[in-house]
Amino acid sequence: MKLIEANPSELTDRSERATAKLARIARGNTYLGGASALVIAKRLERMGCKFPALECVSDIYSRSNGSLGEYGAYKCPECGCVHLGQSAALNCCAESDFEDNE
Repeated sequence: MKLIEANPSELTDRSERATAKLARIARGNTYLGGASALVIAKRLERMGCKFPALECVSDIYSRSNGSLGEYGAYKCPECGCVHLGQSAALNCCAESDFEDNE
């Protein structure tokens, strides 16, 4: 199943929204050049943020396929709920299907 990228504002958790927004900025840096996401991440780390800002930026900077991986907002292919990360979106309805079969 192909995942659909969602707008970070659709995430319910505040730190997840910030992570997804930072990941989008980092992806833009990889395409257009620049290091604004790295500057933001370093500033957030100094302020004591509650999400892995530097980890997120370094992961996105190292990707060459344009994917946001586990730091992007994605919709579940079955129900449309928005989750942070590809694996969380893919496992959304898969877990409930597995529980129903038991």
